[in-house]
Formats: sequence, C-alpha cells, structure tokens
Amino acid sequence: MASIAQRCAQRSTIKVKGALAKLTPMQYRVFHLLKGTLSQKEMAAKFGIHVRTLRAHVGNVYVKTGVTGRVGFWTKFGFHPEQ
Repeated sequence: MASIAQRCAQRSTIKVKGALAKLTPMQYRVFHLLKGTLSQKEMAAKFGIHVRTLRAHVGNVYVKTGVTGRVGFWTKFGFHPEQ
C-alpha cells in the first residue's frame, strides 16, 4: 500500500503533466528557462524576441500552470535554481 507521501507525489506528477500538456511549443521552451535564474531580458535574447513578447509567453505559462510568479513556479514544480 502506498504511503500518503507517495500518493501526494503521484497526484502532483499528474498535475504537472496535465499543465505541461496545455503549453504551446514556445511556452514549453519558456517553461524550461523559467526553471533557472535568467532575467526576462536574457531569456528574450536567447529566443531572439522582444522582452514584451517574452513577457506574454511567461504570463501564459503562469496562467496555464496555475502560478502567480517565478517563486510560486519554482515551488509548485520543485525547482531549485542555482545560486
């Protein structure tokens, strides 16, 4: 029988997979850059897009994954950015 912690982890994994399924390919790439500590300006430069365009993608990622900011994003998905 699975422990409570194991069942919670399984449910969390299902929620993450469901959230990722809603993302467009560009939003998925932004999702992966949000795991780190790059600024929005640095992320935009990596993609060769304007910062305002990147902010739109970031906002859409936050809405689709149910978070309100980068710290909430890191917390929800268990990311620990490098210091």
